[in-house]
Amino acid sequence: VSVGYSDVLSSDRPSTTDYTLRVSGYSDIDRLPGFQNVTATVNRFATFLARLKHSRVLRSLGAVDAETGHLWSLTGYAYLSRVRFNPTISGTFDAGFLLDHHHTSLWLRTGAGYAPGSSTDPFANFFFGAFGNNWVDHGSERRYRDLARFPGLEFDDVAGKTFLKQMVECTLPPLRFRRFGVSGFYCTWIRAAVFTTGLVTNLQDTELRTFTANAGVQIDLKLVLFSNLSSTLSFGYAVAGGPDSKPTDEIMASLKIL
Repeated sequence: VSVGYSDVLSSDRPSTTDYTLRVSGYSDIDRLPGFQNVTATVNRFATFLARLKHSRVLRSLGAVDAETGHLWSLTGYAYLSRVRFNPTISGTFDAGFLLDHHHTSLWLRTGAGYAPGSSTDPFANFFFGAFGNNWVDHGSERRYRDLARFPGLEFDDVAGKTFLKQMVECTLPPLRFRRFGVSGFYCTWIRAAVFTTGLVTNLQDTELRTFTANAGVQIDLKLVLFSNLSSTLSFGYAVAGGPDSKPTDEIMASLKIL
């Protein structure tokens, strides 16, 4: 059961600031909400989320994504039960720069977080891994930008009480098609983005500290069905590894409906 409220604090385009509050209750659950591969040590608990977000992004005529500007967010999240209270705090800051070539931009995406508690307690850790897209999806197709995502690894493969994450992403110009398909089903554009990410976890403990890096690419095709039903077909590949781990890779394919 979940109850939430969100509102816009200010809207002065292209700048917007909004907030979200949400309380959720879980019973008979054996995995952490949001982390499908992490076992919950208690099966009945509540969560509280408070998030403040700000964005000021711009795009030029013909762009398919934001090309310049900045975004930041601050999130407080807590697990509550009869035996525990585990708060966490995390933040992000993204800055984009338009390059000389049309519709080519460079983005620096930074994230950090802290959770008090024991390193062995799953409720006191952040988890990272995978592109995060479903085979058939309704959410954002560019999930690799999300804070908990780390393409090239399995879901929730890396954990830490504290973390620092830095992504460098280059979005390439879209290739637009004048005639690709038939009248009832056609493709309007294709675009690609390449990225690399570094992640350090457990900064507070040198013995538990880990470093992981990845490099990947994602290609998105905008499809139109029956003249006005828009979908996005995405393909991605990434490889990840660290000084103390063998390289692993991941292939992603996803269809976003509407």
